[in-house]
Amino acid sequence: MNVLQQIESTIDSLALSEAKVAHVILDAPEAASSFSIARLAEEAETSTSAVQRLCQSLGFSGYKELRYALASQRLEPEGAIGDDGDPLLQAVDRLASAVAALSRLDRSLLDELAQSIVSSSAVYCMGVYRSGLPAQKLCMDLRDLKVLALDATDVVDTTHLMGLADHDTCVILFSVAGSNIASRGGAAQREVPAEHTWLVTTNARPRVGKEWGHVIVLPSAAAGFAGQLDDHTVMMAFVELLVQLVRARLEA
Repeated sequence: MNVLQQIESTIDSLALSEAKVAHVILDAPEAASSFSIARLAEEAETSTSAVQRLCQSLGFSGYKELRYALASQRLEPEGAIGDDGDPLLQAVDRLASAVAALSRLDRSLLDELAQSIVSSSAVYCMGVYRSGLPAQKLCMDLRDLKVLALDATDVVDTTHLMGLADHDTCVILFSVAGSNIASRGGAAQREVPAEHTWLVTTNARPRVGKEWGHVIVLPSAAAGFAGQLDDHTVMMAFVELLVQLVRARLEA
């Protein structure tokens, strides 16, 4: 039984804080295997002690051992640079490849998002912790274009914005793992049309994807990489490209 199967078989018996960590790992195992213990706790919205308790529940001496077990299961993508190369060049190659792959996203879906932004009365840009960085950038860039935009970068503010959303609002959530606070909740109760709700993630199988009208899956630089790369870098590049589409529509 590999470590992911082990987690799946024990998740129902875990304490809530440990289960939150387990869900993040199961939702995005390749990304999670590159996280530090602090980053994993952050993504799970819990503490590092909860991560340690999960490790012990799974029979590992600590997070380092769990992370090694996760990393050992990863498959290197075709064409990846070997681990014996220069780590700097490897990182540059992975980031450049991921950013270049943004050009292969579904253009019709991107155009639809841009149109949703320009046709809405307000745009809510949300993301917790590091995912708040692309949310803040998008919000600031939209304001520069005279688009009414609000951002939320913690659970409290995000919950508040979701409760304010209505049928004229475009709601965009950034979440690498596609799991943290990613619930339409209040917005769904206020009948926000599905076509105006967007989840942007690097997880091809986000646990909460069905709760959102649209899901945009970005290419991952971290998947299969032996070092630590942050996919929020790719998200920031995506925001830059999205703003170009929005600007073109406003200037048309």
